[in-house]
Amino acid sequence: MDLMEGDEGFDPLTALKHTIKGMGIKEFAQRANIPEKSVSRMPSSKAIPKIETLDKYLAPFGLQVKIEVEEVA
Repeated sequence: MDLMEGDEGFDPLTALKHTIKGMGIKEFAQRANIPEKSVSRMPSSKAIPKIETLDKYLAPFGLQVKIEVEEVA
């Protein structure tokens, strides 16, 4: 996802929303095998999706969510 590269890149959720808008809801839904109704709500939603949901949306691009816990110094 080129939208996430570099210092000016978006966070993964914002990049995903831009990708959906760029591809179009119908194409994205078909590629991700997610109902169009669900995909159409993603770009305007302010809610943070569950990890399982993000994984479904990222799978067509060979990506998945990974969480790392780091100790703050």
